[in-house]
Amino acid sequence: MKKLILASVSAVALMAAAPGASAQVATQTLNQSGSNNNATIGQTVAAGGANVTSNVTQSGGGNRASVTQTGPAAAGSVSTVTVNQYSTANATATPASGTPSGASQGNYAKAVQSGGANNRITINQGTAASAKNGNFADVAQSGGGNNTASVTQNATDAYAKTVQTGADNNSIITQTDTLSTPGNDPFADVTQTGSLHFSSVTQSSSNGAAGNLSATVIQTGSGSNSTVNQEVSSAFSSNLSASVTQDGNAISTVTQKISASQKNDNAGGRDMSATVNQSANNRSTVTQTMDDTWPIAGSNSPYTYKAYVTQTGDNNTANVTQADAGPAAPDRELTATVLQSGNDNGATINQSSLKSEATVNQFGNDNQGTINQNLAVLGRIGNNDATLTQSGNRNLSTLTQDGHRNSINVEQAGVGTVSNPAEVYVTQTADSRLALATVKQTAASSKGYVRIVQTGDKSPVGDASANRNTNPLKNSVDVTQSAANNRAEVDQDGVDNYTKISQSGDGVVADVNQSGTNNSLLMNQTGDRAYSLVNQTGTDGSLTINQFADDASSTVTQGGVGNSAVITQGTP
Repeated sequence: MKKLILASVSAVALMAAAPGASAQVATQTLNQSGSNNNATIGQTVAAGGANVTSNVTQSGGGNRASVTQTGPAAAGSVSTVTVNQYSTANATATPASGTPSGASQGNYAKAVQSGGANNRITINQGTAASAKNGNFADVAQSGGGNNTASVTQNATDAYAKTVQTGADNNSIITQTDTLSTPGNDPFADVTQTGSLHFSSVTQSSSNGAAGNLSATVIQTGSGSNSTVNQEVSSAFSSNLSASVTQDGNAISTVTQKISASQKNDNAGGRDMSATVNQSANNRSTVTQTMDDTWPIAGSNSPYTYKAYVTQTGDNNTANVTQADAGPAAPDRELTATVLQSGNDNGATINQSSLKSEATVNQFGNDNQGTINQNLAVLGRIGNNDATLTQSGNRNLSTLTQDGHRNSINVEQAGVGTVSNPAEVYVTQTADSRLALATVKQTAASSKGYVRIVQTGDKSPVGDASANRNTNPLKNSVDVTQSAANNRAEVDQDGVDNYTKISQSGDGVVADVNQSGTNNSLLMNQTGDRAYSLVNQTGTDGSLTINQFADDASSTVTQGGVGNSAVITQGTP
């Protein structure tokens, strides 16, 4: 082993002979070849001192390089560190302190800068032609701000860690895994404290690489921006994981993509997970995509996509997109959850696959929640579930689903206004069967509006004379409104549809249109100004209306053959 230690050097002392020189620079350059080398460099900058630069190049495996540059925050100098480590052969050196246990074959680089501003650290480990296991880059920058740290790694078990304090700092991490050696996998860990920081993490796995991609970003302070891009194009890679935590006025973008077919149940980009936590005036965008076709639609298709976004405070925006771009074998178990507490927040979830679950919970006023669940190939059994809960005033819910066996559950508790009511819009289309829409506007609600549209399968299913309990192949609507000035509208078109509406409170109104065969309606209205308008056309339709209110009024129109109606008005 070759070991080289360069004692601390004062940049001011080095440049004392040229007091009038401009752009003073104190430079340390070190080149080492072979394996298991160890280099330590220390540079100190005094106030008004020179710019300091350290360049280290090590070729071989198991090398260690540590560079420290220190100086007062107001020094006015620029510090630069460049470390290049290129593995040409496996090494057997014992990992340096703090190195992951799996890094015994790779290189270790540590760079620390404290004081000053506009400092730069660049670490390059591995090349496409000669990458080895276990490269570890450890970066720390503190001082006046506007510092930049750039880490590029090509290796299995690569680990990059960046810690920055101050303001306007930049962290850029690029990790590529092209090796087939299994083990621990590329991991990026970024912590930025202060404000107006930028972090970019790009991770990819290709050429038969085996393993996972993981990234964690923590930004404290306001106005920061985080971008995480993860892509698997190797048939042997496994999981993608990203976690982002930010304070106010921040932007987070997470993009995860699997573009390789699986080879077996234990490989091939099985799972994706993204977690984002933000507080106040933030924007979060999560995109998860499967962009290849598994040749056999079965148990081996990718397992889970999970996206969790939590935002506290006002004026937050969350957008989650989960999509299967390979429609021959849509994926399974897509889960997206958005939790928002505060006012004027917006949440949108778009899912395109099978067996999707979308949940939006919003607590506060003037919030908007949107869930769209669409199939890549129409006519499939969707098994999608959408849940949207809003607590507050003047909130808006919009939900859309395609396919069969989908369900929607909406609950609102809050007060609307004449110009801005608490609104719920539900649409279930694409010849749906077994679609269920449940909307509840609680007793704490008023001036609520609900509109539900279901377009069912035009072909008969099951026994046309069977009721809802014995023939489950129906679309269903269940609306509950228990407050003043609420209104519900339902449109159903198809076969074997069922609507249940329960309303209580003054100014109650319901408007129902059903067309098709064997449709049924049950309506209960209890309140001061109940009014119902029902239009039922087709064959073998049935309706039951119970109105118990001061000014109950019903208008029913039935057209077709074999329809029946029962209307009861009076005291319950």
